[in-house]
Amino acid sequence: MGRALRGFTVLALVAGFVVAWSWSRRASRAEEAAAGAQSEVVTPEVGDVESRSTATASRDPAEHQRVAEASVAAESRPPPDPPRAARTGGAVHGSYRFDVGVPVDALSVRLVDSEQPEPRTARRTAPLREDGSWNVEGCPRGRFDLELVLEHAPRAVHVVLDVRVEDGQDVRDARLVDVDLRGVLRACALEVVDANGAPVKEGIASFYALDGKRQSSVVVRDGRARALLVGPPLVLDVAAAGHRAFVLEGVDGDRRVELRGSLSARFALARDARLPREPWQLQCELEPVFDAANGLGAAARSILERRLGAIDELAFSIDPTNRGGVELALPYPGRYRVLLRVQDVGTGREEPLGAPAQELDVRDVTVLQPFELALDPAALDAACMRLAQPR
Repeated sequence: MGRALRGFTVLALVAGFVVAWSWSRRASRAEEAAAGAQSEVVTPEVGDVESRSTATASRDPAEHQRVAEASVAAESRPPPDPPRAARTGGAVHGSYRFDVGVPVDALSVRLVDSEQPEPRTARRTAPLREDGSWNVEGCPRGRFDLELVLEHAPRAVHVVLDVRVEDGQDVRDARLVDVDLRGVLRACALEVVDANGAPVKEGIASFYALDGKRQSSVVVRDGRARALLVGPPLVLDVAAAGHRAFVLEGVDGDRRVELRGSLSARFALARDARLPREPWQLQCELEPVFDAANGLGAAARSILERRLGAIDELAFSIDPTNRGGVELALPYPGRYRVLLRVQDVGTGREEPLGAPAQELDVRDVTVLQPFELALDPAALDAACMRLAQPR
């Protein structure tokens, strides 16, 4: 009997413990529910939001991946272009083909009015790109001639007539695209040195066609120059201060040019020659004489004669202060014709001496022995009489 009573007591204690634990568990769950309801009313903290988002994403990985990809795409998308204003004028496009190595930095295209008389001015210009293409924007409506021009050249290299332009349109004339100029333009590198082989500091190199018309000019700096040659072999004319004139025919590519120094010579009147009285003065001019003996072709001779004829240093005055001799730097060794005139210093009027012109062969120069200028007294008196007569 006592043993049964003890067993009942143990069972009662276990049952009481289980009931107490169950009630405690229910109370804890109720407190958690109340705390959750309160957290929905209160504004959540950033950390709480991130933790819940992370928890939600962790429950659905595919959805999380889609959201991440959409976010990255939105960030990488460029902003929309601003609205473009309506373009005014038209645009003309084209391109050229040249031989390999032809520099295009001295070439450009220009649009000129088709009906404009000479000399015509460009309405629009554009440089050539390295690949030979070009683009002219903002062209007004009308008819134009398109010209490919070389810097410092008096004439265009290539011309396309009657290109029509409309407002707001791109002109793509087939005559302007892929124009083949291979073999037309040739690159030419010049090396210009003095008699000692040193580079000439500065000068001008000009190229002429065989008809004497200038094609282009380039500046020589530190003995170097680059040029573009157009057409058949040309005539090269190199001018540099302190050096003799240089003209060469048949230039069609790279050249090395050696310039010699100016030819220094003295000229003086004959000792028995008398000068005109004041206010008259004796003027002297040396004119180069060219012929077949100079070894120049007709084109080179014409160009050299024209250039030397414009050199002011070949003209000088003779008065009592310098009748003993005048020293000149001649640009060309050869024959010179002596032209004498009487000038009225006050009015500037001149009368040439009627006597036959004297010729001097200025090749072998001796500074100590000047070239003697002959003066015909009768011709001098006749010129002075003509000058004294009123006009």
